[in-house]
Amino acid sequence: MISIDNLVHLLNDFPPKQQSKQLTLVLDLDETLVHFAYSPSGGSFLVRPGCFEFLKNISKYYEVMIFTAATQEYANRVVNLIDPDNSCISYRLYRQHTNIVNGELIKVILKFYNFRILVN
Repeated sequence: MISIDNLVHLLNDFPPKQQSKQLTLVLDLDETLVHFAYSPSGGSFLVRPGCFEFLKNISKYYEVMIFTAATQEYANRVVNLIDPDNSCISYRLYRQHTNIVNGELIKVILKFYNFRILVN
């Protein structure tokens, strides 16, 4: 369960809308857009087929947000690889934007420009 304090903190930290696009597409990073292939030498990132074209086309209609449970350092390296000129992805949310519930990282996706809280 997420407390009211955590909810208020999340809403205050949420980035302001940057574009006039009305809808936001939230994507995970690992296993959605990229895959990390482990190998004895360490491994490498594999970009999913069609990823670049998908991001380029979908960003015409939606503001695109990456929300990952990965660390910011790791995620920025990967996002900079798949969107090198920052033209497709509007927002990046990382592990520090998740909540820990019962020992697990939970991504809470909330975006309110005008919101009301009804306490009954």
